[in-house]
Amino acid sequence: MALTASIQTRFSALATGGELSLPILPDAIARALDLAGKPDCDLRKMSEVVRRDASLVAHVMRVVNTPAYAAATKLVSLDQAIGRLGFVTIKQILLVVASQARVFRVAGFETEVRATFAHCLATALYATEIAKHRKRLGDEAFMAGLLHDIGRPLLMQALIDLHREERMTLEPENVWPSVAAAHARVGGALADRWGLPPRVAEAIRRHHSPDNELSHLVALADLLAHGKEDVGSHAAVLDMYPEDVAEIVKRKDVIDQTVKELA
Repeated sequence: MALTASIQTRFSALATGGELSLPILPDAIARALDLAGKPDCDLRKMSEVVRRDASLVAHVMRVVNTPAYAAATKLVSLDQAIGRLGFVTIKQILLVVASQARVFRVAGFETEVRATFAHCLATALYATEIAKHRKRLGDEAFMAGLLHDIGRPLLMQALIDLHREERMTLEPENVWPSVAAAHARVGGALADRWGLPPRVAEAIRRHHSPDNELSHLVALADLLAHGKEDVGSHAAVLDMYPEDVAEIVKRKDVIDQTVKELA
C-alpha cells in the first residue's frame, strides 16, 4: 500500500522544505573537527579533546587498526595513532564514528541501514584512493563519499516517526522509493549543519547529477563501491584512463575487509 496522502504531504515538507530535524555532532567530535582545522593544532591538544569521551577513544582505536589505516605495527595508544596518521586522517575517522553513531541507526531497519553505512564507507575509501591518484581533494573526497547517502537513514527515520504518529505501520516496500528522491538534498543539509566545507555539501547534493570535479569523483567512487564496471563517463571527466581505475580497484580487498570490520 502506498503512503497515505497525509503522510506523503508531511513527508514532502520534511524532505524538501527544510523542516527535517537534523542530528548534531557529539561535543567531543565537534571540538576535535574544529581543532583539526586550526594552524595551532598539535598532538597534545587533539588528544586532550578526544579523550574527553572515553567511548570515542575506543571507537577511534578500532578504526585505526583496520586494514585501510593499519600501520606495519599495531597502534596501541591514541597519541601514537594521532602522531602516525595525522590530523586529516583522524578527522576522517571521527566523521566515521559520528555518522555511524548519530545517523546510521534506525530501529526495525537495522539490516538495511547497516548495508547503507557499509556502502557509504566503501565509497569514502574508494574516493580517497581516487583523490590520491589525482593528488587532489583527499579530505573533501573522503567526507563527501562517506556522507553521500546519509540522507537515506535520516528520511527513513522520519517516515517511521510519521507513521507512528498516525498509528500506522510502515510497509517496507514504501521506504526506499520514498527516500530516494530527496536523500541527496538532505545529506547536503546535514553536511552544512556539521560545518563541513561547502564544496563537500554541494558534491553530496549533486552526486546523482554531477557537474563539478568533486561530485564526479564521488559518483565514480559510488559506482566502484557498488562493483560497477561502466565508469567511463566519470573517469573521463576526471582525466583518468581505464588502467588508472584498474589500479584503484586493486585495493578492493583492503576496502572490503575494512568495511567488514566496521559496518
